[in-house]
Amino acid sequence: MVAPQDVTGFSYEFSDFGRASDPLLTKGTTTFNTTAAVYIILVQWSTDYYNGATGKVDMLYELIDVKTNKPVQSERVYEQLTSQNKTIGWSNVPAGSYKVRLTNKGAGYGHGNGFVRVLDEPRKDQFL
Repeated sequence: MVAPQDVTGFSYEFSDFGRASDPLLTKGTTTFNTTAAVYIILVQWSTDYYNGATGKVDMLYELIDVKTNKPVQSERVYEQLTSQNKTIGWSNVPAGSYKVRLTNKGAGYGHGNGFVRVLDEPRKDQFL
């Protein structure tokens, strides 16, 4: 049996990301030559600096094709994640170059960081 192998990845971080802000596009880019699985291991939290309370977290994570600047996959994450992380991801992502775009859909200021990890996906015939 052939296990998936790490292909590439990058890290990112953000802070004081307000709802009215433009979406953030990661500086890091990942490129792979075969169909792959893309995962984001993340932590995120929200604060409201006006009254010190923690606002509701609602972040949209989009996998952006660098060539077209269009999202190919997306997922919203609502949890406040400070003492544990969460993994989101997509399989069968076509070969290409990708960035991640983050949009704050919540009421407070967003903060967080994560790591984008790409695994090659073995073909079924590799298991025979």
